[in-house]
Amino acid sequence: MSRWSKLTKQVTVDALPTDSKPLLPASLEGSDAELCIVLFKSTLNFHGLKKRIVTADQKWIEEFLEEGGMEAVFDALAALSRKGFNKSTAMLDAVKQLECVSCIKAVMNRPYGMEHIIINGKKFVNRLVEELCSNNILMKMQVYELLSCLCLYSDEGYAGLGYQLSTSALQHYKKVYGERHQVSILVKDLRGAETDQHCAAIITFINCFLASCESLEERASIRDDLMALNLLDILAKWRNTEDEELATQLDVFDAEFAVDEETMFTEEGMDISNHKDVFRAVYTKVVGTPNALSFLHILQHLMLLDRDSKKCNVVWEMLEKMVLSAVMMSEGDQDAADQFVSASTEKMRKAIMQVVNDSSAPTPSGQESEVAPPPLAPPPPPLANTAAPPPPPPPPPHGGI
Repeated sequence: MSRWSKLTKQVTVDALPTDSKPLLPASLEGSDAELCIVLFKSTLNFHGLKKRIVTADQKWIEEFLEEGGMEAVFDALAALSRKGFNKSTAMLDAVKQLECVSCIKAVMNRPYGMEHIIINGKKFVNRLVEELCSNNILMKMQVYELLSCLCLYSDEGYAGLGYQLSTSALQHYKKVYGERHQVSILVKDLRGAETDQHCAAIITFINCFLASCESLEERASIRDDLMALNLLDILAKWRNTEDEELATQLDVFDAEFAVDEETMFTEEGMDISNHKDVFRAVYTKVVGTPNALSFLHILQHLMLLDRDSKKCNVVWEMLEKMVLSAVMMSEGDQDAADQFVSASTEKMRKAIMQVVNDSSAPTPSGQESEVAPPPLAPPPPPLANTAAPPPPPPPPPHGGI
């Protein structure tokens, strides 16, 4: 008998009153739905309940759900989570949590079970996603698996509801645990993942979550949040995995990202006259690259430009011409690039000086003021906390300081 089987059996036996340990499995197996719920509440026999759910007919499943069977299972899961782990029972408590989530999975695998979860919506899904705060990695992997199935549920009349419930549940988690983004918990779990299987479970849910979202704009927004949390950097360390499932999910993520990105650059997928669409497209191109910091600095510098100043229009017009010339310039000619930068800077300086001269008030004699215009100010420095950190100090000499 495997260690897992022994633990499962131990959980089943230890959870029962002493005088009924030999009899309970049989009573659960043959009990009606109402009696089964009563016995489960008093014994927390997860293994027996799962077996009863798997073997029961459709009528029994419907009665079990109508009598509050799912509520009883979720109440038991919440009680285990509140209890926490102590050194003496940590392993058994972890197995109990796994068996409890297995009962939920068994119900969702039944035809009427998933429909019941969808219909009751937030009551169950919000409670399920709260278990992502647990330290029980195996249980969290099962939770991600169930959430993935929920996203892809598309039976007639319920298409799209799985995505809505998942979104609502992630928003619920964000509010309860004070996260900044609805996807923060996903990136946090990925950052702390230590096994291929754990990582694969999370990325599978991310892929299912995105796949169930019909709006290109919403998918782009979700990816923006993920990338803002450095998802691409986290995924980079898993790229050389030998785990087939993880490699497949990474490929799916990349492929779907590429398809959406390509669609955004077509006339049908992106309005090039819309500021937000174009900004998102540019941001998508530079995020995760060394150019991201330069892009950020450009935006920060533009924020310092007073739109009511006389030089504002000139600056924008010059920037438009300079950027267009830079984009159209051929690659590989460093001398031409250097000349372009020098010439563009001089043109900008002269244009701004001309604006200052033209705006000078005339003297009483009708002549222009001969006060020289101020020199062009140097480019503003980056905002705080955006400059690259200083290089680390050299290591101490051999033998210590």
